[in-house]
Amino acid sequence: MNNLSLRTLIMAGIGGVAWSLEKGLDAVEQLAARGEQAVNRGMELNRELRNRFAPPGRAQIDDAVRAAIAAVNPASKQEVQDLEARISRLEKQLL
Repeated sequence: MNNLSLRTLIMAGIGGVAWSLEKGLDAVEQLAARGEQAVNRGMELNRELRNRFAPPGRAQIDDAVRAAIAAVNPASKQEVQDLEARISRLEKQLL
């Protein structure tokens, strides 16, 4: 082998290492960028899920209780007093 071909082979080897290093660094940067995107998307999804399934606030609970009570249609204070008076009269009649 002459010196020129040996030199050419050595330079080709060095060039290959340099090219591999450059492409490797580019690949690492691309992977890091994709990793950041994945982490950001995961955090975004986490926030969405927390908001979607968050326990209801105090106002929502109060509204639900009021709606349930209204649906039952409870007796008013006056109606309860009238019933107490009627029961009292009926008890007197029995005794």
